Amino acid sequence: MSIIDEIDQDCRAGSLIRFEPTGDPREHQVAESGRRRLFISRGIQSFVESDKYLVQETRADFSDFVMGELIQVALHTDHKDCWLARLERAEEEVWEIRIYDTTPQLRFYGRFAQQDVFVALMGPQEKSRFWHRKLNYENIKKACTAEWNRLFKHQPLSKGDDIDAYLSSNVDPA
Repeated sequence: MSIIDEIDQDCRAGSLIRFEPTGDPREHQVAESGRRRLFISRGIQSFVESDKYLVQETRADFSDFVMGELIQVALHTDHKDCWLARLERAEEEVWEIRIYDTTPQLRFYGRFAQQDVFVALMGPQEKSRFWHRKLNYENIKKACTAEWNRLFKHQPLSKGDDIDAYLSSNVDPA
């Protein structure tokens, strides 16, 4: 069974949901084959279906990802002004989605299953834009990895420092 088969099985079981950019005017302009796939946990789905603060910004950013928009990515520790950042240590393959043009900023955490297929497992977590509080990334990475291992037998995509291995048709890493 492939990782995609496992994801499909989790979607049928309801533990993962494929995020769809409903109501996005680009829906009819971008073929299914040109889209990225974003799978989210039930907790994240509850958030994006709610009327909570920053849901619309989150849905818009998630839609940009799915619709193949160019996004800023950081593969190393300098995560300033990027939407997607790989947390240190690179070999752990835990990524942070950053909804950063908001106050507070929101963070979601997950891993790539394969190129253009991201599984967001944790979030949202608030981070004040101007308060330099450190998030406890070690605990976040442990929890994200544990949830991945609970769901999947396969390890996440691990390709080093070539962003093209993770995202097709994207800008150079930040």
